[in-house]
Amino acid sequence: MVKKTLLIILGLFIVMVGAERMVLGKLFTSTTCGPCLGGNATLTGLLSQKGDYLAVVRYHMSWPGSGNDPWYNYNKQENNGKRGFYSVSSIPKLFIDGSEEPSTTWGTKIDERHGLDSPFRMDVYRTYLSAALEQGEGDIL
Repeated sequence: MVKKTLLIILGLFIVMVGAERMVLGKLFTSTTCGPCLGGNATLTGLLSQKGDYLAVVRYHMSWPGSGNDPWYNYNKQENNGKRGFYSVSSIPKLFIDGSEEPSTTWGTKIDERHGLDSPFRMDVYRTYLSAALEQGEGDIL
């Protein structure tokens, strides 16, 4: 009985403490896409305003142009893998915390997601061993 009570109290404490939510945006884009220029500019503006609680990953596609996007060519496997996972068939397209959002709601949705408590906190750090920033050690605390 004492163990169950202690676990319940500890569980409530963990839930009540929470942590500030870091919102994750995943933008599918391309340097060969005219409309993507506006999408990238909008997201960059939001990142400059909300950078304390917004992290962004951009996945570059080989289309609609002829596949000359240098960021796509640098990492084809991951870009194509994420495209398949999210079933992306048009760009620019932004997913906020895993949900697709129309460009008209990006700022509002980011703020809504930030307003939610995160159930845990994760601190990540990396110590570089050389000036070239190629090697390092890190931990998740």
